[in-house]
Amino acid sequence: MAALRRRSAGKAANGITPKIGMLIQLSDLQDLREASKLRATTEHGLNLDSVDTAQLICQGEIYRVVFGPDGQPLDVGRKERFFTDAMKRAIFARDRGCIVPGCTAPPEMIEYHHDNWWERGGCTSVRNGSCLCRRHHHAIHAGLIGLVTVGGLAHIMLPKHLDPLQIPRRNSVPVAV
Repeated sequence: MAALRRRSAGKAANGITPKIGMLIQLSDLQDLREASKLRATTEHGLNLDSVDTAQLICQGEIYRVVFGPDGQPLDVGRKERFFTDAMKRAIFARDRGCIVPGCTAPPEMIEYHHDNWWERGGCTSVRNGSCLCRRHHHAIHAGLIGLVTVGGLAHIMLPKHLDPLQIPRRNSVPVAV
């Protein structure tokens, strides 16, 4: 906090922006209209009140890790490009394998895709991730098949010659785990 206070009085020493890791529970972010309820903990275990949390958000370079009720990381924002192991487990548990209809690729062939692509501003989160086998992951990036979000879940849009009605679909084939 002292580094941030010095920075707010002028420019940071040697141009260094303080970097503070804030750990926030998902339940604490549910109603941001009541800023007085926002609490965070730094990586070093320092509990922050709402004033210090707000100051860090304004002054420091913040990266976030949002935890779900079971303590698993759900969202690490834009600072992290790759999904964490915990996120991959959660995505796989939800998708149960490649989401392309009819695909039976084994778990070792699964890759994790940003539904809203990282390059296009998407964040690294369980909600923004989906399981795709290597072949279908490449097909998505090559524009051979499409991906749309329906009810918060990624669905596949097959090419018009395979699906003239363009119905969003998800795999329902159980994968042996």
